[in-house]
Amino acid sequence: MKDTITWLIKIEQMAHDLYSKAADNFSEDKDMHTFLSHAAEEEAWHYHIMKSAKEHERQNPISKPQIKIDLNMREKINQQLSQVKDIISGEELTREQVIDSIVTIEFSEWNHLFLYVVNSFKENDRLFGYAAARIQHHLDDIESFLENDDYGKGQIQHFKDLPTLWEQKILIVDDDEAIAELLCSLLGTEWETVAAYNV
Repeated sequence: MKDTITWLIKIEQMAHDLYSKAADNFSEDKDMHTFLSHAAEEEAWHYHIMKSAKEHERQNPISKPQIKIDLNMREKINQQLSQVKDIISGEELTREQVIDSIVTIEFSEWNHLFLYVVNSFKENDRLFGYAAARIQHHLDDIESFLENDDYGKGQIQHFKDLPTLWEQKILIVDDDEAIAELLCSLLGTEWETVAAYNV
């Protein structure tokens, strides 16, 4: 868990920097600038939540974390964000490129891993329960922004239109609520999921 949190701290810092840089490039587009600046603030807050998680884990170590992120997963996500950085650092950044970057950032697997960490600690610390709710609000804001943009709406629809393998619900059963919620968030983008766990 410690390694995962340390890695997520770096990723959240990178996401903040990307949104800040994009906001600077759209200083003359008030709506886009405001949205990107707010997104940067949210990512900064996520960074501090992960710093709190690191301290919480130091004081209350999880002896056997249920999820371990392998090198391939880290490299894949690092590469995605590196590509977004190259796009945002370009001389003539377009609105469409920014929206593509937002979709890449917000629909990446690391957001599910972030929620897994938050859910792992929310039973022991109220801060993480609040964080889970605020993160959902952040995602709702992102989707609302994209739905109200002609190009963004198309990008969101692309994700919604991806073919599914089957229509049935998937039942996730695990004693650990955080694990059940992680699997629901990962699988929920393609299938309807239901979680069951001991409470």
